[in-house]
Amino acid sequence: MRTAAGFTNMKVVLQQQFEVTRMSRVRNEVEQNNRERKRQLHLRQIIPCYPINKKMSKQEILRGAIRYLRILEYLLGEIPNWLRGTVVRNGPGIYSIGGVRYKHWFDGLALLQRFHFEDGKMWYSCRYLKSDTYKQNTTQKRIVFSAFGTRSVPDPCKNIFQRLLSWFEKEPLTDNASSHFIRCGDAIYATGETPYVYRVDPDSLETVNDAWAWKVSDGFRPPSDKVFSKQRYSCDPMAAEEDLSNYVAVNTMTSHCHYDEQGNIYNIGARFGRSSK
Repeated sequence: MRTAAGFTNMKVVLQQQFEVTRMSRVRNEVEQNNRERKRQLHLRQIIPCYPINKKMSKQEILRGAIRYLRILEYLLGEIPNWLRGTVVRNGPGIYSIGGVRYKHWFDGLALLQRFHFEDGKMWYSCRYLKSDTYKQNTTQKRIVFSAFGTRSVPDPCKNIFQRLLSWFEKEPLTDNASSHFIRCGDAIYATGETPYVYRVDPDSLETVNDAWAWKVSDGFRPPSDKVFSKQRYSCDPMAAEEDLSNYVAVNTMTSHCHYDEQGNIYNIGARFGRSSK
């Protein structure tokens, strides 16, 4: 009888604990739903295209903000009415691919941001740079190209011997231009520490498909209307991406260049080999 009574009491205690746990879980879910609802309403106020009653990831929110986004509804102070123009910024934006995270802040996939000022207001938009690294990573859902502090993830379709041999193969450089912009006349190019640059539309932040390369015989200079010379420059239509190492013998370069009054661009690069320079 004592044993049966003890089991009965234990069963009652376990049922009570289970009920308390269940009620606590329900209460947490209700609070979480309320917080999510408030977040959605807030996003709806600042993002006109944001749908209510739909949970969206950070990437989906950014994609939805591409078209038109007013973010300074709650501005402290004021923006001068005379301030007109656009500021673009470039930096890492995606740090996790297929459940694997990049190990260094520099390695995140490029996120382009645009701040447009006009009539005392500011409009914001953003878009991911459609580099080959971005396309390969998002398609294969793994880190395909190694970066500054992160090794690439081996292809799961390869067997163990193919994976072993891949360690001895020459790995391509990442073209993730996530550091800065180069200004060339009316065009802007996203740049990183590698020689790959991407032309970007300053209004839509789209990666341009009909970018132009410049070949310079005696210096690195943009083919703008003021300084263009057919004898010194030859422009060829190309894809959105351009590898500057095809024109200048460098393997890497700094992403922050300098300009002079004539529009010349100055930068520093490095070449690796038997005699690195």
